[in-house]
Amino acid sequence: MGLVSKLFGSGARKRLISLQGNGEFAVEADCEAIYQPSLEKIAGHTPDEVCEVPCHAELVPEPNGRVSVRIRDQTVGCLKEQMAVDYLNRATSLGLQGLASCDAMIVGGWGGHDGEEGTFGVKLDLVWPIRVAGQ
Repeated sequence: MGLVSKLFGSGARKRLISLQGNGEFAVEADCEAIYQPSLEKIAGHTPDEVCEVPCHAELVPEPNGRVSVRIRDQTVGCLKEQMAVDYLNRATSLGLQGLASCDAMIVGGWGGHDGEEGTFGVKLDLVWPIRVAGQ
């Protein structure tokens, strides 16, 4: 049985654990180009509009060792590689079993003088290393 299976098992989607934040939104998700249409739709903005859209994110451990970031049931990015490793190790030490959630902010967009547009990103409100909220 792999680490992710041990951690989150088959009932992973049934229980959501809230993680503690500090209001700084300092953890940036890796939001590749394939996620931009979903982020634009969720944010309700186009890439030429600057935005900061508060929302809630789910952190979803994947069988390949990645940790996906989902907002409104759409994958919008993932934790960067070393952060995913740290996250999974810390989740194990905390005995977490299930998905985790945190506050998030969709940010980005800008219109340049030369017609270029900005991309969207996601900032997560997490203390690092992770902690369960209220503990």
